[in-house]
Amino acid sequence: MNENAKTGIFCGAAILFLALAVVMYWTRAPASSGPVVDDLIVAVNFDPLKATRLQIVSFDEKLGRARRFEVALVDNVWCIPSHDNYPTDSEQNPLAGIAGSLRGLKQLSSVSANRSDHKKYGVVEPDPDKSQAGVEGVGTMLTMSDKDGKPIVNLIIGKEVTGKPDQRYVRDPKRDVVYLAKVSTEKLSAKFEDWINPDLLKVNAWDLKKVIVLDYSIDLAARKVDDKDPFELTYQDSAAQARWTLSDLQPGEELIEARLNEMVANFANVRVVGVVPKPKGLIRFADGLQLDPAEQETLGKRGIYLFQDPQGRPVVKCAQGERRIIARDGVEYTLRFGAVAGGESGEAAAAEGPVTTNRYLLVSVRFNDEAFTRPKLKPLPGDESEIVTYTAQDLAAIRQFGLMTEPDMIALRKKVEDENKRLQDDYEAQIKPGRDKADRLSRRFANWYYVISEDVYKKIHITREEIIKKPGEPAKPASGALPPGASSPQPKNP
Repeated sequence: MNENAKTGIFCGAAILFLALAVVMYWTRAPASSGPVVDDLIVAVNFDPLKATRLQIVSFDEKLGRARRFEVALVDNVWCIPSHDNYPTDSEQNPLAGIAGSLRGLKQLSSVSANRSDHKKYGVVEPDPDKSQAGVEGVGTMLTMSDKDGKPIVNLIIGKEVTGKPDQRYVRDPKRDVVYLAKVSTEKLSAKFEDWINPDLLKVNAWDLKKVIVLDYSIDLAARKVDDKDPFELTYQDSAAQARWTLSDLQPGEELIEARLNEMVANFANVRVVGVVPKPKGLIRFADGLQLDPAEQETLGKRGIYLFQDPQGRPVVKCAQGERRIIARDGVEYTLRFGAVAGGESGEAAAAEGPVTTNRYLLVSVRFNDEAFTRPKLKPLPGDESEIVTYTAQDLAAIRQFGLMTEPDMIALRKKVEDENKRLQDDYEAQIKPGRDKADRLSRRFANWYYVISEDVYKKIHITREEIIKKPGEPAKPASGALPPGASSPQPKNP
């Protein structure tokens, strides 16, 4: 073998080893820039208050898909973009605590730089844009960014370390290396209900004064609504006996107190399971704005129908009727119950956990002053045009005979005016909290309709037959237990 041949063999071997080294690098080395600086997985030099967007991509093993959940500051309001920008009810930065807990996150140790180990440690990157059915070891990806879109935190959180619940396997999505780190996932929720105030009505069961039941049948073909006989339940505050009464209770009939108490307690337990944005035509339906056929079809499938009353005014009717409740503060809620909720996108009804049955609900609010007694204002004495100017001598003579003079009349009118103003101011002060609350709730409900639990729906959607015990009938049990933490409403005098 001559020298040229030997040289060729050595060159070929060198090229082979170089190619092998490149392959080894790409399969085992980190996928991006160099090592973690000073053992930090998350940088320390950022302000947690500057975090304005959080994205959590979590994996649902049953569905075989990843789901994207987002919270962000949109037009100076904290919203949930993944749920049509529904507001979080938070005035302060809800992301600051999460960002602060992750700032300066350090590795406890480097576990593996082998991409094939990602499944083992549960740090496979979730991809919400494609199916990952059958893929094992998919982690939860957490991304936080500032108002300019610059990433602050970018992390895939994997499995919990056996016997050490405060430790997790983590990695940077741009790197293959897996680290062990002390990470708290307590606040890293991708559940819609964990980021909002789920108390929909914000009403106290003990403050309810009246419940009005309005049921009807709907003939869609004829575009006709046939009202059924409504009835009212009123809470009577009495020193002798505080109780609910029925407007048309017949001789021998009795109200079933357990069922009424269950109903009232559950009005305070209506929780938001999901939200759906109203189409603009429904928001401004009262102004004559029309919905297009596709919107009407969608609403119809959800048990929400648009009609005109005999006077030609637009009205909204729902498949399962209405319930109106009036509280002591004058806030009147109208609950319109639609059809059973499906699994359309935009709802949070199909969130994590077991599959449950839910129902669509429209809510509107107004202030009703019937809960308050209007002040009885005194009429002003005389009319200013009737007051005659007298001389000093005339005034002396008039006073001598007990007649009213101009100064006396003016003073009396001023006294009555002041008393009337005091009474009116007291009345306005009484109704202001309820009126302000009604205004706030009206704005809250204006752009949305809701998905609520079917179980709660059944407890508040009472019929006359459910609450009446007729003569000779056995006692009827309540449909279920009171909500957690609730007790039967007790008498409450103003």
